[in-house]
Amino acid sequence: MMMDDSARRRRLRDESMNDETFDGLTDARQTLALWRHDHNNVRPHSSLGNKPRRSARGASAI
Repeated sequence: MMMDDSARRRRLRDESMNDETFDGLTDARQTLALWRHDHNNVRPHSSLGNKPRRSARGASAI
């Protein structure tokens, strides 16, 4: 099951923004870009057989 937008926002807020103090907009954008990369390319997702989203997406295209 894909995570809906509100769940994705909650997870982002819980994992990144609640513990972070940003020095400015550029710092916030860089931090969020790192979180997005980790979420999509590194972190395993149980709904995808504990594979990262990018790996699971590539495997299903074959």
